[in-house]
Amino acid sequence: DGVMLTRHGGRHVNTVVRRARDLLMDEENHWNPRISPYEGYLLLMAIYVHDIGNLKGRAKHEKGIASIIEELEVPLREETVENKAIIQIAQAHGGTINGTNRDTIGQLASTDTVSGFPVRMQALAAVMRFADEIADDSSRSERILMKTSQLPEQSQVYHQYAKALHSVTVLRSQHAIDLHFLFHSSDAIQKFYKGDRSVYLVDEIYSRTLKMYRECEYCMRFTYDQVRIDTISVKIVIHKDNYGIIQAIEPIGYRLAAHGYPDDGDESIHDRMDGLMTGSALAGKIQEGEVPRDS
Repeated sequence: DGVMLTRHGGRHVNTVVRRARDLLMDEENHWNPRISPYEGYLLLMAIYVHDIGNLKGRAKHEKGIASIIEELEVPLREETVENKAIIQIAQAHGGTINGTNRDTIGQLASTDTVSGFPVRMQALAAVMRFADEIADDSSRSERILMKTSQLPEQSQVYHQYAKALHSVTVLRSQHAIDLHFLFHSSDAIQKFYKGDRSVYLVDEIYSRTLKMYRECEYCMRFTYDQVRIDTISVKIVIHKDNYGIIQAIEPIGYRLAAHGYPDDGDESIHDRMDGLMTGSALAGKIQEGEVPRDS
C-alpha cells in the first residue's frame, strides 16, 4: 500500500513478548505469575499472530488475522474455541469498532471459559496491546534503507522515531515506563515525511509519547489485577558528534501522568507541558551553534 512499515517480523514479536513479561513481573522485578499458565499460552499465541494481517496491507490489518491464518495454515491447535480466543485477543490490539469506536478491548467478554479454563479476555488483550505499544524501539528501524535513502518518502519519520528510541524500561516498583531517545542534531533540524506531510522528529516524539500515554490509560482499565502503570517518563538527548557524547542542547525531559479531567483526544503535548520547545524552535536553537555532522 505504498508504506514501508517498521519491522513487524520475528524480532518485533520477541520484543512484544519481552515487554509483556516485564509488565507482568512483580514490583521487585521477580516473576510472579499474575496470569495462569493457560492464559500465558493464549497471550503468547495472540502476540505471535497479531501483526500478520499486514501481509495484505496496513489498513485494518488487525481484521485480517483469521484469513491469513487460514491461507498460510498457521499451526494452531484444532480447537475452535481456543483459536477464536487467540484471534479475538490479537484483534483488539488496534483498529476500531464500526469505523469510529476505538474501544476494541471493551467489546470482549471480561472473562470467558475456554477449553474448560477461566480466561480473563480483556486483561490479556490489554497486556498485549500495551506491550505492543511500547515495543517500537530501535530494533524496528530499517537502518540500511535509511542510510541509502531507499525508504519510501512517506515512511521516513516512523523509522527515524524507532531509530531514536534506544531504551524502553518498565519500572514496576514505580509503576512507570522510562523512554530514552538519542539522535544527532542534523536529524533535529530537518523535517521528515509522515504520509503526505512533513514533521520535525521531536514533534513526532511528543505526539507518539502522548499517544502511548493515552493507550496506557486505556489499557490499565482492564489490568488492575495484573499490571499497573501510572506514568511515562521521557528523556530526549540530541548530540552533535558521531558518538553521542557531545550534546547539542540540554536534554529534554518530561513526565506524562493523569491530570485534570480526561481529554477528548485533541490535546497536544504542549497543553500538558509548559516550556517544551516545538520542533521548529528546537531546530532554530540548534542551528545557532551547529557544526557539520562529519567535522
